[in-house]
Amino acid sequence: MFIIGIYKGMKDLIKRILREEYLLESRPDLTYHNLSYDEREKIKSKGKEIFRKFKIYDLDKINKYFEKYGLFLGAPSKEFIINNLEDIEFAMKNLPLSKWAEKKLDDDRSNLKHQYIGIENYELGKSPHKTRFYEFFHEVKMSDEKKELTWSIVNLFDNNIKVWAQLINDWIDEDEDAKKIESTPKLIDTYFNLELNGKKGDKAFLDLIKAMVERGKHEQNIINHTWGGGQQTEEDFVRALLNNGFTQEKIYVFSGEKNIVDGVGIDLAVKCDGRWIPIQVKSNESDASNFIPYQGFGTFPYGNTFKLVSKLKRNNDQRDLEDICEPLNKPVEKKPVEEKPISKIPSNVDYVGHMGWDKDLDN
Repeated sequence: MFIIGIYKGMKDLIKRILREEYLLESRPDLTYHNLSYDEREKIKSKGKEIFRKFKIYDLDKINKYFEKYGLFLGAPSKEFIINNLEDIEFAMKNLPLSKWAEKKLDDDRSNLKHQYIGIENYELGKSPHKTRFYEFFHEVKMSDEKKELTWSIVNLFDNNIKVWAQLINDWIDEDEDAKKIESTPKLIDTYFNLELNGKKGDKAFLDLIKAMVERGKHEQNIINHTWGGGQQTEEDFVRALLNNGFTQEKIYVFSGEKNIVDGVGIDLAVKCDGRWIPIQVKSNESDASNFIPYQGFGTFPYGNTFKLVSKLKRNNDQRDLEDICEPLNKPVEKKPVEEKPISKIPSNVDYVGHMGWDKDLDN
């Protein structure tokens, strides 16, 4: 019995070792899609904590460092604030919003108003600065005549799950101890608490800086998907709406390339039968199916038009652009596809052999 017990124990140990090695070797990279909702929320909240370090860091030192990379930290313009306050008022008054989106927009509205007052006090000489309560990174665009500034929202970096997932994957590749952590929540907690020079969280802080300045490495997530590519697709979608009979009065496009309402997953709104529908424009079907606004549509280019994706109970319902004003709570009945005409040539006639090849028959 003793020998059998040793054998069984050794067998279990070998199994455990093999299982652990298999898990470590086959561990998939963290991606947006294989993270659970709770894991995504954990990354977002911890990313925000890391980004708050910029709020208490030396502003001049930050800007001196980032200037050569086309980034700047400071207060937005009054025009930006006014435009976004108008956007928020429109969204909260006219669009169906989840409780999370409604709270976020309400908080953002308070922050923007506070920042606006700070700028006015600075301009009147009542304050030595424009306040640092609400700040943005923005990209500097150069022209022949002047330096033009285009504002972007800090959540492109602080709670961008795709960027943080990539940074965590990089850490796992470099750190043998990280490879031994099997639990994804523990991986996330460990990463955001890593110390550098005795300061907890500084590893993630410096990784975030790298992600911001090494634009090439994260270009696909930050620039192509979020900036230029997305902006062009959105403009194409508006043209498609106009071509389908919509007027400008029934299309509300939120201000700027990156605006506050975009932060809750809404690019524009379309009015149908007296109600406004929120829409998120994506460049591909996968993203459109995963980023559907509350009681609205995700949309993506499809041939010369666009497809619309809505959430029908737990399933996605995909429809054509011309069906945009159909009720969202039930799938659209598709029109039957016209059948090809049946050939009237007798089956015993070798048409191709006697009359020559007719390309129309091949279609």
